[in-house]
Amino acid sequence: MRYYAIKMDKFSVFGQGNLGLSFSNSSTNGDALTTTGPKSTRLYLNIVPGLAYDLTENLSFETSFNVFSFGYYHTITKEGDTKDIASSFNIGAGLDNIITVGSISIGAIYKF
Repeated sequence: MRYYAIKMDKFSVFGQGNLGLSFSNSSTNGDALTTTGPKSTRLYLNIVPGLAYDLTENLSFETSFNVFSFGYYHTITKEGDTKDIASSFNIGAGLDNIITVGSISIGAIYKF
């Protein structure tokens, strides 16, 4: 889901949200014994700001700034009869990694 907050000629500022659900399970096979590891379920929401530049009506370059991201994670882990529930927030604001290429992604989008 994406919301364009500002549109000025060919430039746009947007916020993009991602909602996801993931499941994991593990097991280890030994000589005559199979050990089942924890099962986990994770629900998450991430919001990331970005900029877009329209080259043509159908083609745009985009960049997102993960350094200013916000995320919420809700994880349920179950192992045997033990159930652990954890929630966490992630705020990507900071100046320590602002030059890192991994904090900024650049891509293109084609609109049909």
